[in-house]
Amino acid sequence: MAKGDYCTIEEVELYLQTDLQIDNPSVTRQDRELIEFLIPRKSDYIDRYCNRVNGFYTENYVELISGNNTSKILLENYPVNSISNLYIGVTLDPGTTAIDIANYSFKEYGEVYYKYGFAKGYENIQVNYNAGIDSLPLDLNLVCIQLVVQAFNNTKRDNNVKQIKEGDQSVTFFDKTQLSSEQQELLDPYKRYDF
Repeated sequence: MAKGDYCTIEEVELYLQTDLQIDNPSVTRQDRELIEFLIPRKSDYIDRYCNRVNGFYTENYVELISGNNTSKILLENYPVNSISNLYIGVTLDPGTTAIDIANYSFKEYGEVYYKYGFAKGYENIQVNYNAGIDSLPLDLNLVCIQLVVQAFNNTKRDNNVKQIKEGDQSVTFFDKTQLSSEQQELLDPYKRYDF
């Protein structure tokens, strides 16, 4: 699995063979290329739905934050695993101050508490930290597989028709990528909310 991808070609092929009960389990080279094309796009769709600009995997970050005259700030990425440095008064002059680890704490969801408070200012705080997860939750993996299969099948037949009514001759179409309520339920716990 490529970094940033939430499923593999093999997982999609297995899902196609078992859950959709395809009579011919062999997937052509062209099918594999299409699946390989779809995986990063549906992984990115999940990132956007969950408001995770940088995805879920563990990375090191350097983030500039504007102070707000409170004792708390919120980091963009989480879960936060560690903070290596916290600087206040970040400017081009030598007025930058490294904060002693004894004077701040952080929560896994990205809240940083500094007992003396963060002075108001534009991007006057720099936080160097590590955030993300090493092992992708199975919920994200499953939804990615399902979205890839849905997109794959849409290229094979017209799956865009949601409902046809004969009486008034009306046809309703699905959106290009539409999450089912079950998929939304699986993804919602991973959504990033701004506080």
